[in-house]
Amino acid sequence: MATKPRFGLAVVVAALTACGAGGSQSPGSQTSGVCSVSWTCSGTQCASVMGGYSGTAGPFADAAACEAWRHTYILTSVCSCEGAGGGGSTPPSITGLSVAAGAPGSSVTVTGTGFPATSTGVSVSLCGVSAAVTSVSTTQVVFTVPAMSASSCPVEVVTPSGTASSTGSFSVLPAPVTLGQSAGAWGIAVDATSVYWTETAGAVRKIARGGGAATTLATGLTNPQAIAIDATSVYFAENSLSGTLQKVPLAGGSATTLASGLAQVTAIAVDAASVYWVEYQPAGALKKVSIGGGSVTTLASGLDWPVGVAVDGSAVYWTESSGAVKKTGLNGGTVTLLATGTGAGLLALDATSVYFPSNYGVASVRKTGGIASLLASGQPNMAYGVAVDGSNVYWVEQATMSSIQDGAVKKVPLAGGAVVTVTTLASGLASPKCIAVDAANVYWTEAAGPSPRKIAK
Repeated sequence: MATKPRFGLAVVVAALTACGAGGSQSPGSQTSGVCSVSWTCSGTQCASVMGGYSGTAGPFADAAACEAWRHTYILTSVCSCEGAGGGGSTPPSITGLSVAAGAPGSSVTVTGTGFPATSTGVSVSLCGVSAAVTSVSTTQVVFTVPAMSASSCPVEVVTPSGTASSTGSFSVLPAPVTLGQSAGAWGIAVDATSVYWTETAGAVRKIARGGGAATTLATGLTNPQAIAIDATSVYFAENSLSGTLQKVPLAGGSATTLASGLAQVTAIAVDAASVYWVEYQPAGALKKVSIGGGSVTTLASGLDWPVGVAVDGSAVYWTESSGAVKKTGLNGGTVTLLATGTGAGLLALDATSVYFPSNYGVASVRKTGGIASLLASGQPNMAYGVAVDGSNVYWVEQATMSSIQDGAVKKVPLAGGAVVTVTTLASGLASPKCIAVDAANVYWTEAAGPSPRKIAK
């Protein structure tokens, strides 16, 4: 690159627009063409070198030639283009981002005006780190968050006609840790040492919470999805029209069939005495069996396609596809409607409340009944799996039908409130399904990507 003339002045140089065909000109040229640069300088030395206090330079062959000229001569300059070959001279402006946060590898759509019709001369950066541009239109630029450390800064889009920065910052999230390489992972559970999950291809596996080699606990199953654990065993069920409920020791070993002939089990829960499950169809039902096996007891029937189930010391709770949240006694009896929602999914309990998906977010209701509280709403996608600790409720936001790569893991304080802050812990996930938490991390499965995965709370 040529040495810059020392004009003894500080200036700001605008980004230049891509130009049509033409050769570069020497400093101070007063030519016109498809694209030309209007420049100004101050001081007699600058004017002497440039042949005046202002002028135009060009035409330029392309954006690279414009940049080369800009970096050679220290001037205040603006490039304007005319004609079909110029690509427009309107400077870009960013009006919004599709998401406010994302991990490396996730996709972000920048909306705005003044973008070119093609990706030529378009670049995106975050905190000075270049991001891969995947598509460009006159109103949108789509990029992939680059591999970088967690940080927060505006998105900068450079086009041939100028540079635009988002008014708000984009937060780069820590990258999730992928523990296993399973495809089609679904249910998940975690204890003090290991993470356990089901694979719809027909297996149940576990892996240390810190990662390592996975251990296969069971194979040869038909579409296993639901999973639960207690102090000694892993319980799992097949989601088929004539499936089984089985258990295997936490350390591995022979599997024991506890019940068979089950119709599409979507979720299971376990307490000290029994295993509980919901059968989705053809006749929705809530059932239980002893943890040692034996006769199956139907606790409730005629349910509207039940999805999730959970149990505490006095009742069994479940969700239905209509959005209803209900409960009954450990041995059946009166069914109580606790809440109605606008989405169906799994549920979680703490000492006082039930947490469930609702209204493109999550809600809670007291176990004793009452008015449900909407903790988070208006999220881009529907929630499915839910988990809770002493401070927050966590959920997986399912991917859309148009893109299986736009799922997310989010959290919100248990208290909710008029103004809530929803925190995105991970994004760009491949159809996430179920979720679990321990003291330090959130774990989840992805049906269309390697999993299980985890990220710090």
